[in-house]
Amino acid sequence: MIGDHNVPAGATRSRHIFCEVLSKVETDAPRDEWRNRDDDNFKEIRAKSARWIADNIAAIDSARPEMPKGFSNRLGRNWRVMFAISDLAGGKWGRVVRDAALKLRREHDEDQPWHIRALKELRRYIREVHSDNVQKPVSTTAFVDWLLEDPASHWHLYPPGRKITVVQISLLMKRWYHVKSEPIGPKTTRNRGWKRPTDFAEYFLRVLNDPLKLAHSLTKTRVKRR
Repeated sequence: MIGDHNVPAGATRSRHIFCEVLSKVETDAPRDEWRNRDDDNFKEIRAKSARWIADNIAAIDSARPEMPKGFSNRLGRNWRVMFAISDLAGGKWGRVVRDAALKLRREHDEDQPWHIRALKELRRYIREVHSDNVQKPVSTTAFVDWLLEDPASHWHLYPPGRKITVVQISLLMKRWYHVKSEPIGPKTTRNRGWKRPTDFAEYFLRVLNDPLKLAHSLTKTRVKRR
């Protein structure tokens, strides 16, 4: 798609490919140089590829390849054929393609919006810090301190380029997940946080595909609509 000015953000935008097209100048290669090239090597590769596909199309179509953790929904569908082909090729190729997929996903995660990163970090915080009781209230101060423990963390460069604050993380989670921070603990501490981490359970499940280990009834809380 050329031009992105009128494409809505979110899922619609993520299903487009944007191409920046600039005007040709005199120093650009002549148009003839852009014609498709072909030679005997390409003809042989093309013929072998067509024959392999013809021989294996039924197996590829019916394949249900093993998915790496987190490769569900659209991500899993995008990679299913690649995994199926690599498994059929045999040898090391199944592992090589899955390693490449995981690497690409990690690189993609680094470019994800801040609210998705925050949700992932909160899920990891609950798993690592509150492993004994995932329903324990989460202090926003403790959570931010945990985010900033790593001096190389991107949370040291939260827009406009400073360390994220307790107020900012609270506003971020309230805006995107409709969960407000509130007073927790003894009144004398004046501490604030998320009193019920289970309020995020639906988002952990549906956004991250990483559910809390709770009774199934707790994950049925409906997401509040804007």
